[in-house]
Amino acid sequence: MGLKMIRLYTVLVMLSLSTLSFAHFHILIPDKASLQKGDNVVFDFKFGHPFECELQDTLKPEKVILQSPKGSTADITNSFKPLKDKSGKKETTFFRGEFKTESRGDHVIVVKSQPVWMESEKEFIQDTIKVVVHVQTQNNWDAGPITEFELMPITRPYGILPGMIARFQINEQARKKLSPPKGWMFEIEKWNPIPPKNLPPDELITFTSKADDSGIVSFSAPSSGWWSITTEARESVTMKNNETRTLRQRTTFWYFVDTPQTP
Repeated sequence: MGLKMIRLYTVLVMLSLSTLSFAHFHILIPDKASLQKGDNVVFDFKFGHPFECELQDTLKPEKVILQSPKGSTADITNSFKPLKDKSGKKETTFFRGEFKTESRGDHVIVVKSQPVWMESEKEFIQDTIKVVVHVQTQNNWDAGPITEFELMPITRPYGILPGMIARFQINEQARKKLSPPKGWMFEIEKWNPIPPKNLPPDELITFTSKADDSGIVSFSAPSSGWWSITTEARESVTMKNNETRTLRQRTTFWYFVDTPQTP
């Protein structure tokens, strides 16, 4: 990709990161995992290392889709506004959106990120990020995919305690069309809202697993909090303004693990 093209695309739709690794993820965290009908739910959309809380400036989502418990969808992209985050080692930009829970049941939120330029690998990534917000009654957490590439929960993605197994499956369309040459590999990582004082070894920060032949992966989170599970599709090559562009699609599901209650 030529230098002029890189600079132009930076202005339009990209974020340049000088030290990006695969452990950088888009973070989509609601202020509550379970709500009551009529409550407002607030979402923070960030980008960086979730476990270390090392954040980068975040681009505004390309699209945000809200699916109601009855299956209807709405575009709520314009509700996401830029704010400054000071929780990490430096101040960064992130986006915050919200909506009102007007019905009981499970609300599915899917965010499509803009393409992000990975300077170290000289390619773009584009993420689809998903989370389920529970409102009083269990209905719609197992809804079908909204976009081309999503993780579908097989176990209910809330009401989970540490040690319980959560299972997810790549949607069928993606498995048929986007399967990478070496199979579907997953990375699982916890979100820490403030940087930990002491970091464990890398293998205890980002966990790795591989899906079975039907695209199913299982994971048992060892502690409470928000957890992400991410996989990536095979690379695609497109042309833009006579320049070759490599794009990696990834998809992430964020789910909450509760703290055990004392009887």
